[in-house]
Amino acid sequence: MKYLSLFLSFLFLGCASAPKSSTDVVAMEKSKVYRQSVGSVTQSSLKPGLCAKHTENVRVKWDWRDAVMAANSCLKANDLIRVDEIGNELSTRNPAAPWGPYFLASVAREKGQLERAIWMSELAIRRATDIGVLHYLKGQILWNKKEYGPAVASFEKSTQLDDSILPAHLFLGQVYYRDQDYDKASKHYYSVLKVEPRNPVALAGIAESQLHDNNPQGALNAYHRLAEAYPSNGQYLLRIAEIYEYVLSDWPQALSTYRVLNENIKRGLVLKGSEYSLTAKIKELEAATSNERTVASSDDKGARRK
Repeated sequence: MKYLSLFLSFLFLGCASAPKSSTDVVAMEKSKVYRQSVGSVTQSSLKPGLCAKHTENVRVKWDWRDAVMAANSCLKANDLIRVDEIGNELSTRNPAAPWGPYFLASVAREKGQLERAIWMSELAIRRATDIGVLHYLKGQILWNKKEYGPAVASFEKSTQLDDSILPAHLFLGQVYYRDQDYDKASKHYYSVLKVEPRNPVALAGIAESQLHDNNPQGALNAYHRLAEAYPSNGQYLLRIAEIYEYVLSDWPQALSTYRVLNENIKRGLVLKGSEYSLTAKIKELEAATSNERTVASSDDKGARRK
């Protein structure tokens, strides 16, 4: 089986390196300019409000870089008419670049035209196979088509080519967590935290993955970071208390955490999770810790008498 796998690898590599037509070779050479100049420009933090401004700049004086920025900001603003116009213009003026079909695929996906979307996204990838965001878009379309295995493969490819595509990491983290592959889930969550150390989805994902890997202390560390970063969200302190109570059986620490959360709710410091009613839980743990102290005290006296 090992040798068969090696043979298949060589076979696919041979197909990948097969000679292209002269037209394809020229197109790929030209597309290098766009890959080097733009990279993953569509992951830039452009504001939706810039859509009209960027579009007007492109109308006054055409520049493909400005056109990509305009289309991206309009896509964020969900102005699909302008994105479609710019995408068509990019395809006409710069046929060697991936960005025309990329934006046209994005519009088609938003409209639910998934067959057109996948066709355009594959065209974009053929023009620039090494741009991660193109594979990320293909993964989104495949997921919409309910082709989940190929979608995950495309998301993985996107992060291999461009580690900065955080939505892909988050998505893969959640998919692998669902599939109980906690090591892979943690790997993608950590990639997010390298860029956004306080990302709540990644931190919670790390915490729960650590719990499943029998590392409650790692889970507590992540949830403490969340509770510190987002004090108005009571669910993080609640989860800390639950870990102390149900996983570690540390009732005094659980009681202390429940009390802090209850006090924060009473003082109006908790905006999310303020519906928790902790009175009964606190009384239950007070009784349990009191009994624990009584038993410990009796054992201590008995030991001294002996």
